[in-house]
Amino acid sequence: MQGNRLENPRVSIVIPVYNGSNYLRMAIDSALAQTYTNIEVIVVNDGSTDSGATELICQSYGTGIKYLVKENGGVSSALNYGIEQMCGEYFSWLSHDDLYLPEKIQRQVEYLRHHKDACIVGSGLEIIDAQNRVIKRYIPPRDAVVENGRDVMEIWIHGCSLLIERNVFEQAGVFNCANKTVQDLEMWLEIVRKGIRFYFLPDILCQWRMHDESDSFAGRQKHFGEVDQLFRKLPQRYSLAFFCDNGMPMTRGVKAEVYEWLGEQGRHRGAVNSVRKFFLLSWLHNLNILGSESRRRLKKLLSTFVHKNTVFVK
Repeated sequence: MQGNRLENPRVSIVIPVYNGSNYLRMAIDSALAQTYTNIEVIVVNDGSTDSGATELICQSYGTGIKYLVKENGGVSSALNYGIEQMCGEYFSWLSHDDLYLPEKIQRQVEYLRHHKDACIVGSGLEIIDAQNRVIKRYIPPRDAVVENGRDVMEIWIHGCSLLIERNVFEQAGVFNCANKTVQDLEMWLEIVRKGIRFYFLPDILCQWRMHDESDSFAGRQKHFGEVDQLFRKLPQRYSLAFFCDNGMPMTRGVKAEVYEWLGEQGRHRGAVNSVRKFFLLSWLHNLNILGSESRRRLKKLLSTFVHKNTVFVK
């Protein structure tokens, strides 16, 4: 997929925005301030309803940005539209309330240029508040590589920290428009399932803004519902081996550990219903001392709580 790369590839920075007049200008300015110059900045107005405030900001840049308008459909649909319209060989996502540090694109293009086997590279980030004050810093483990489902969930992959070769979307598909709040996690899982790895620079190259109006905090109940829905689908979409180290034999004990790990991951993310199912499945796989008849009765009892499509017990 990587092939021979251009020395100076075009990078498309896609900024999806909905009613984003509060921080949008800062985001656009940080994109335009990149030390890497072969870029296009695409702002996708996802049907804003703020009396034209978002549109006025975008129009003030004239031809400095590519400004697109569409009906409201959520972040996934705005990102997909930007990917469809972009001219670059690489895609970089920037939320309207986040910021890039000036060398973000330059550093990542250089990394990909010198690592021919890589087509996605991420970075560390700073968490900032509404007043741009740094709250916390996150730096990925040195030499971190994401290559299975467990890695996707255990290493923080922030969408705005990534630079992604456009061909990745041709292989793995685009963002799920039905998923409004955890579309990024779902996308990363699909990419890794296709055998595509994520690599990381151990440097802070972007800033994630934490504030009360962000999608991460507004509509929390809807978010938790979508997380739970995604976790319920995991055993149907992926084998248990996808959440293990490569080559590990799938013994009963390993299956029990994977289910317990999925339960813990769901618990940390608020997937309440899925958590119960995963912990019950882990418990069931650990009951090695029971005879076949006792196991049969226990499986029948647990079927009241565990959806039939999630049971991997043989």
